[in-house]
Amino acid sequence: MIKLSNLSFRYGKKADLFHSLNLELPEGNIYGLLGKNGAGKTTLLKLISGLKFPKSGTASVFGYEPKKRIPDFQADLYFIPEELYVPNMKINSYVNIYTPFYPKFDNNQFLGHLTEFEIPLDSNMTELSYGQKKKVLLSFGLATNCRLLILDEPTSALDLRHQHQILQLVKRFVARGNTAIIAIHDLNLASLYADTAVVLKHGRLIKF
Repeated sequence: MIKLSNLSFRYGKKADLFHSLNLELPEGNIYGLLGKNGAGKTTLLKLISGLKFPKSGTASVFGYEPKKRIPDFQADLYFIPEELYVPNMKINSYVNIYTPFYPKFDNNQFLGHLTEFEIPLDSNMTELSYGQKKKVLLSFGLATNCRLLILDEPTSALDLRHQHQILQLVKRFVARGNTAIIAIHDLNLASLYADTAVVLKHGRLIKF
């Protein structure tokens, strides 16, 4: 269960972006997070993942308080931001460095995803296109078998075929009992793949 209780957040001395926000998301679903640019979708995802801290109120994910960044919590969550950073190394080196943090990582599963995306394992990550970088990180995230996968605009800058390819993989991931939250601006894609839509508007959440 992901639960936000009376959560408030603001940047500096600005007015609250969120004020007394409440939300409950049961596990085992794909949640589509929608809202206009500037509505706070990315900030909300970072609050859930523990990358930002609420001014007041609480966030609880699987019984953990995200801001405490407990290793067991971090091992069960994978966050892919819209603004990607990848290190200057080959994919296989990246895997060797980061898999120890994810005890449920399945290397065969990872290699299978890379094959689907037609990306060689010995590629240097910084030399890949933006879309390829996104696919490598998604392949890694899916292979961690984490309980919660958070994706911030995963389909941006991709053609329609690859958008569906990515979301179909996420759907297979969630069918195994995991949970995904996807910030997405395309209503058609959200209606096709999300079990529940959550709309962020004027600092409030509407779930339907």
